[in-house]
Amino acid sequence: MSIDFLRPLFLLLLLPLPLLWFLPRRPERRVQAILRTVLLASVVLALSGPVLVSTAGARFDVLVLDLSASVEGASRERALRVLDQWGNTLEDRDRAAVVVIGPAPASGPLLPGDFRQLIHLQDPVSTSSLSAALAAAERQIPAGSAGLITLASDGLSTDRRWGPVVQRLTARGIPVAVHDLGPGDSRPRLVGLAADPQLRTGQTARIEVTVAGQAGGVRVRISDTQGREWARSEPLTIAGRTRVALEFEPTEAGFLTLIAEAVSDGTASADPARTTLRRTFAVQAPLRLLYLGDRTESGASHLGDLLGRGFQVVDGAARTLNATTDLTGFDLVVIDDRPASLLPEPFQTHLASAVQKDGLGLLFTGGKASFGTGGYDHSTVAGLLPVDFIQRTEKRDPSTALAVIIDTSGSMSGTRIELAKQITRLAIRRLKAHDRVGIVEFYGNKHWALPLQSAANKIAIDRAIGRMQAVGGTVMYPAIEEAFYGLKNVATRYKHILIITDAGVEDADYESLVRLIAKDNINVSTVLVGAQAHSQSLVDIASWGRGRFYAAADRYNLPEVVLKQSTTLNLPAYKSGGFPVIGRGGPGWWGELDRTAVPALAGYVETQTRPGAETVLEVDGSAHPVLASWQYGLGRVTTFMTEPLGEGTAAWKDWNGYGRWLARVVSRTAGDLRPFRFEVTRQDHRLVVQARRYGDRTDAVPVASLMDGAGAGSPLVFHARSADHFVAERVADPIQEVRLRASAGGPRTTAPGAGPGRGEVLLVSPPSDDVASEFQVDPEAAMDLAGLARATGGTYAGPADASAAPRALPLPADANSLSLVELWPYAAGLALLLYLTELAVRRWPSRPATAPVRP
Repeated sequence: MSIDFLRPLFLLLLLPLPLLWFLPRRPERRVQAILRTVLLASVVLALSGPVLVSTAGARFDVLVLDLSASVEGASRERALRVLDQWGNTLEDRDRAAVVVIGPAPASGPLLPGDFRQLIHLQDPVSTSSLSAALAAAERQIPAGSAGLITLASDGLSTDRRWGPVVQRLTARGIPVAVHDLGPGDSRPRLVGLAADPQLRTGQTARIEVTVAGQAGGVRVRISDTQGREWARSEPLTIAGRTRVALEFEPTEAGFLTLIAEAVSDGTASADPARTTLRRTFAVQAPLRLLYLGDRTESGASHLGDLLGRGFQVVDGAARTLNATTDLTGFDLVVIDDRPASLLPEPFQTHLASAVQKDGLGLLFTGGKASFGTGGYDHSTVAGLLPVDFIQRTEKRDPSTALAVIIDTSGSMSGTRIELAKQITRLAIRRLKAHDRVGIVEFYGNKHWALPLQSAANKIAIDRAIGRMQAVGGTVMYPAIEEAFYGLKNVATRYKHILIITDAGVEDADYESLVRLIAKDNINVSTVLVGAQAHSQSLVDIASWGRGRFYAAADRYNLPEVVLKQSTTLNLPAYKSGGFPVIGRGGPGWWGELDRTAVPALAGYVETQTRPGAETVLEVDGSAHPVLASWQYGLGRVTTFMTEPLGEGTAAWKDWNGYGRWLARVVSRTAGDLRPFRFEVTRQDHRLVVQARRYGDRTDAVPVASLMDGAGAGSPLVFHARSADHFVAERVADPIQEVRLRASAGGPRTTAPGAGPGRGEVLLVSPPSDDVASEFQVDPEAAMDLAGLARATGGTYAGPADASAAPRALPLPADANSLSLVELWPYAAGLALLLYLTELAVRRWPSRPATAPVRP
């Protein structure tokens, strides 16, 4: 026993305490000075955090011995050696206890009177809960006492709820000495059975079975409770942990219980507890498709044959399409090569609302009668699609370079220079961003008022024109040369020189120069400004330069300068031929299909993917999408730029994966028109069902029932957490699966045991992931025994130490747990008491002094 201080530096404050006796204003009474000194000393002691440290006494030893059914062979023998060694090293059997998982051995030191406590967990044969065993061992160590837990186990706990007990052991300072027994049985066993998130009638379901152990020639098969075999694997060699993928196609909607078995030589195992795993899956009803086609005869029937039994294709040829067409019974609308003229605008608006607000899926396909060719440009449906149409007609505006030569000599003063400026602005205004323009002015000298640049630089152009003033002489020839040299190195389709002057220019050999310019494919036009109506020299220059002559007498007669002529070129929207394609997109679009095996297309509509859309299939070498998709509001829209049943996919008929691939595309595009999304979670014995509202059906309420094996339902009661969030809770055994049937708006109308009706969804919540049977514990889910030893401060002996004599690994003699008693509250209380006492002494009246007696 000793006293220690948590904050010892505060003790330095005791050094100045003696100064209280020498200060000028020290207490007059000796008693008061003593009380004040002891008071301050008590405060300092309280601040320093004194604690009383003492040992907790003798240590308690607890052995957790795993003798469950999974501990066999050499592992079981090692467990018994650990028991013998542990029993021989005990100093006090009255402070020892044993927790046994599984049946006790027939002989050995495990007799009821040998230890203070011998504990068998409930149901010891079928379960080995290490969390329950460690919790029982912790209870054998009294609070405040030292203890050591020795664990001998293979780590294959049937539950994963050891977190709280490990935290308590760590907090109490109780170490765990671990003896890892290692795998005792190498025979194959099934430890996992999982499937795709959603199974649907007629669609390929992928089941994944996890097998652990060591064996060869093992087959895994899937069957149902009626004995029907759905799938069987090839012979496998199991080495450690192997996942086996099997595929089959459910034929009916409802709850399907599958049984996975590991068989050898075609015969079932004699130990079904190891080699058999059972689980129930929810199989949803087929997807309903509304087919709107035109050019393909019996297109709905052919599409249904191609997709398979997982899809119910309804032909919409006889339906009236308008703003009131009922789409609530469908998961997807297929528009196949149908022109816009057969899809009224009110129906397009209604369809867009159903996609965006209700989650309806849309698959837009086709060739020569669809997309832009079918008249969908600027339509409501076009706004839904993840692609932009490349128009069949393209207006081409050839690039042009224009050099404007403006006479700014003194003769151009007044209205003439202003007319020149206006004519220049009108000519440049017709140019596009891809055109180039420059301005040369001459006033006795030549000068680039605006160097050649893009016609899109409006501000720079306006500033250059605005700065021009009429000053100086008239020398035009050098200005024409300067414009010619400037245009020679410009790469545009057309080049043009426009001369604006009042014709008061010098005489020069303009003909030779202008003909040379024209020979270089540069046109020269002239504009005469001023009152005169004609100038033969300017007419000649325009003639030599293959241009035009214009006259502008005033601002009411400004010429329209023609520099170029736009052309319109018709482009084919549908491209025919042979076009190899490249598969893109994630695995959800392809599954197990080989995306490199897709045949070439015979034709497709040329489009381009919009930003934010996903390209799943594209033409090799051109990046033109063939299949593109994106999320539009609550629904998904997918475009297939060819005919799924026509000439564009003629070669795909021989591709055996075409139907499965198109079925995956349709499934991913199909919307969930149920107004609620249901989610089931498990928390120990608590089952929580959450329903979240999507779309605009604010009048709908969630409805769900717990289903038993006979198909009878027990309704759940939902409580609103918010306007669109509802929660229902129920007590459920964590080791049992839960089946639910959920819908919206009211109780289901189908008979018990039948498949789900329209608008309904089936849900299955499997047993909790942290619970498994004895022989079906996944090795990846086993307890980390080495981590347990590290977390609690114990030691670890692995399976490799099996040849050595196991040790009980007792703690050192001085490793008893320490008991700490905090003393600072007592010091603080003493200081308060001394303060009150000192206050009372200070206020207590002193005895009056006796006056001296005069003689």
